[in-house]
Amino acid sequence: MAGVAYDSLPITESAKSGYVSYTWTYETKDSDGDWDRDSSGSGTTEAIVNGTVKASNTKVFVGGKAVVVKGDQTDEHWVAGSMPTHGHGASSPSASPGKSGSGSGTVSIGSSTVFIGGKAVAFDGADVKTTVGSTSKINGGSTTVFVN
Repeated sequence: MAGVAYDSLPITESAKSGYVSYTWTYETKDSDGDWDRDSSGSGTTEAIVNGTVKASNTKVFVGGKAVVVKGDQTDEHWVAGSMPTHGHGASSPSASPGKSGSGSGTVSIGSSTVFIGGKAVAFDGADVKTTVGSTSKINGGSTTVFVN
């Protein structure tokens, strides 16, 4: 049995491979050995997501905090993984959709037997679908109230 999830618990860090596309420019040597030929490169990197769950329930509490249910949102922030910065005269990479961002994910699973207002109660380890489409989990829960 897992501990009941409550408001403001963190989600586990997750990554979405290939979420960020980037390009950069740098100089290469010409036939005379001078640094003046512009070259470019491109690639993709992951988005690394962290966040917390936000309870929508306002009637049931555990340890003074609102209980989280399936369908509740998460507050998330993501940052791009590593991008190249090497090369003579290299520019800072441009990235799409950006080098960082924020958004909301959704708690996507809950108890099969315990409900609040018809919604399944979430628990420690319940899946979260993040704002970038990766899967995370609720990281923590009550140490005194449990669901299965």
